[in-house]
Amino acid sequence: MGSKVFTNQAPATATVTLYARNGDDITSYAAAITANVAPGQQATIEYPQTFVNGFIITVPHGTDVYTSQGFSTKRGTQLDSMLNTNAKFTIALSNNGLAVTGHN
Repeated sequence: MGSKVFTNQAPATATVTLYARNGDDITSYAAAITANVAPGQQATIEYPQTFVNGFIITVPHGTDVYTSQGFSTKRGTQLDSMLNTNAKFTIALSNNGLAVTGHN
């Protein structure tokens, strides 16, 4: 079982969906887990596997909706490493849209 902590610095609730990897096969998904993270809050999202293959994060803002997404298709890539070597993630709105950063 794994978990990630998401901190929402955006001014609206962020909907976070994590896609857990089915065993060691990066092309196979075991589950999609969705949680809401209120503005200024953090949430721990637990998932049934050890690794995460991808994410979709959506934040409404005024009449706009910002989305960030990423899915790994090969082990060891920059995205795969970001998702699976970091325990904490920050969600923020920037001039270019929605920024998601990983850290420990």
